[in-house]
This record gives sequence, C-alpha cells and structure tokens, in this order.
Amino acid sequence: VIAGAGIVNMSCSYRTLPEVDRQQPLERAIDIAEAEEVLIIASAGNDAIDIDIDEYPNFPAAFVSNNLITVAS
Repeated sequence: VIAGAGIVNMSCSYRTLPEVDRQQPLERAIDIAEAEEVLIIASAGNDAIDIDIDEYPNFPAAFVSNNLITVAS
C-alpha cells in the first residue's frame, strides 16, 4: 500500500480460530488497504474446506472485507 500498489496478491494461508489475536496485524493491514482502495486477492487454500463455515477457516481469505477477493484453483 505504501509503495502505491493497486492490487496485492496473497498466496498464503493459515488456519486458526477467528478470534485468535495472531491474525490482528494481518486483518489490520487488509483494513488499511481497503481505506486506500487497494484490492486484495487471497488464496482460499488447498485443503478443500469451506472457509465460510469450517471451525478453523483459512486466513486471510476468510476475513470479511469489501476489498478482498478469495480465489480457488
């Protein structure tokens, strides 16, 4: 975002409970990107799970944000 990117591709994922504090810096970065109108593309992961209902969803794809698009292969 600081470098002026309009789109950021995040080909990474991790699984954890949504309320775990470890994700807050990444979620904050996505929020900052949204404020700057930067689009985030996030990988849904490769575990064939439903990131919307699974007990341990994949992040950053499972974050709720208007500037986040989750993609699968």
